[in-house]
Amino acid sequence: MPRPQGYMSEPAAASTDALGEREPSPREARLEIRLTREQKSLVHRAAAARGVSVAEFVRRATQEAALETITEHTVLHLCVQDQEAFATALLASKEPGPALREAHRLYRGQVEG
Repeated sequence: MPRPQGYMSEPAAASTDALGEREPSPREARLEIRLTREQKSLVHRAAAARGVSVAEFVRRATQEAALETITEHTVLHLCVQDQEAFATALLASKEPGPALREAHRLYRGQVEG
């Protein structure tokens, strides 16, 4: 059966040593992709320019892109004025309003009930 584009296979079975303990295996997962000829040629040229294998180049580039994407979507960037407003709001000691109290009551009912 053909695998979907970008398919990630399950990790290979880990090997064990003489004591039956798992030996570390840094690369167990597999990722398969389809490229155009132009993309593949570009990747080969870039790997050669860096002096690494195509697999190593793709591993590094993929990890860098993934970390950058996750950071872009999880880090909040605020101008100085907004940073000050945010800090002031966090540090202000106000009692919870009716909406927050109701949300807390509903949450507690779900968790404890």
